[in-house]
Amino acid sequence: MREGMKDFPADHYPTFFEVVTVLALRFFAERKCDVVIWETGLGGRLDATNIVTPLASVITNIQYDHQRWLGETLARIAAEKAGIIKPGVMAITGAEEPEALAVIQETALRQHSPLTLVTPAHMQHPPLDALQLPLLAGTSA
Repeated sequence: MREGMKDFPADHYPTFFEVVTVLALRFFAERKCDVVIWETGLGGRLDATNIVTPLASVITNIQYDHQRWLGETLARIAAEKAGIIKPGVMAITGAEEPEALAVIQETALRQHSPLTLVTPAHMQHPPLDALQLPLLAGTSA
């Protein structure tokens, strides 16, 4: 990997995140992974991880995060995050705000990507009602 780094011109040198993204992709390829859960670093549209064509593009709820980079409104933030939606690839979202959801729906339509909206009500029915995520986040562990 180091040898390849010297080939970049000084004004087009990859960022740390771009290098780590390539290293991760090489690792997954070497391990012959069948499935990888691949999360964007920041946003989506311009994120280094957006070079991957996924089995499905998942956009969680849209909130006012990273406004400095993604935009001041929910619509602009949603547009950046919806940049991960690939042509013909299924998209899934939990976005609840109408302003953000409209952008995601329009992007999915433009990309000819079937879109599934997952709401809190869906979590009350099989198979999602049996889903257990033993994550430590938000616990007092």
